[in-house]
Formats: sequence, structure tokens, C-alpha cells
Amino acid sequence: MKKQLFVSRSGRPEESFFVEPSRHAAPVIHKPEGGLWTSTYNPVYGSAWVQWCLQEEFDGPEFDCYLLTPEQDLPILVIDSYAELVSALQQFGYVDDRFGNIGHPDMWRTFDWPKIGQRFAAVHLTEKGNGEVHHSFPISLYGWDCESTCWLKWSFADIEELGKKKFKVLDY
Repeated sequence: MKKQLFVSRSGRPEESFFVEPSRHAAPVIHKPEGGLWTSTYNPVYGSAWVQWCLQEEFDGPEFDCYLLTPEQDLPILVIDSYAELVSALQQFGYVDDRFGNIGHPDMWRTFDWPKIGQRFAAVHLTEKGNGEVHHSFPISLYGWDCESTCWLKWSFADIEELGKKKFKVLDY
């Protein structure tokens, strides 16, 4: 996996602070409690996450940045299509009934993050995958917003502090 950009509001990412995701995720958006989020690094544009933040005026224009080098040969669950999302949820999902299951039942199927963590170090949503699953129905990864990786285990060979950085805004 390529180098990843971690944007922080609380300082350097450290293994001692890392919390593996719990089973309790947010249904519909499929984001866990715990884990660590990154996006593939681009020296000019930052990452897809930086670009999303700038476009949506969610954060920025300056970011506290760390470049994370993943260990080699990690098992990573890649979601590059709607079919791969459905397959992943069939293998590693469960129906979360905490919210009453209003609407289509598959909307409440969510990841069992510890179960995924038994086989994979991370879940990576590609740019193509995000295009297919951001607004898909009945299952989507709406809340992931862009190409990104949710790390389920601490899996980094190196961390480089880049400091506060501004990046060029990608003109779509």
C-alpha cells in the first residue's frame, strides 16, 4: 500500500493511543468506534480526505500532517465496487437492530469490525469504490466521503511529521 496521510487535530499518531475498532459501528455509514483513518498521500493535493475537507469547507486551509508508511504485504480488505461492498458485508457483517430497522433491512447491515480485524489490517475504499458506494442503495458507505483507509490494527513501519501544510485545491 502507498504512503498514507494522517491529518490530526490531536498530535502525532502513536501506537500506544491506538484503539482497535469495536463491534458497535454506525449503521448506514459503516464507521467504527476506534481505528485510525488515512487517505493516500499526494504531495501537491494532500489526499482525497484533504480535498474533501477543502471542498466542503469542513477543515483547513492548513492541516497538521503525518506521513504514514504501512508495513509491507499487509492483508487489506479492498472495496473497489458495490459488489465488493455487498460481499464484504455478507462475510463480515451483521444486522444492527439498535435503531429499529426502519426502512430497507439491508440499510442496517453493518461491519463487524473485530471480525474483519481477525483477517485484515485495514479496510481500503478506493476512489472508484467510493464513486460506486457513496450514494448506493440499499447499502452505501455514504459517510466515508472519499478514498480512504480505516486501519483496524497498528500497521506502520514509519511515521514522518510533515508539520502544518496547505495544499493546492483540486479543480474538478
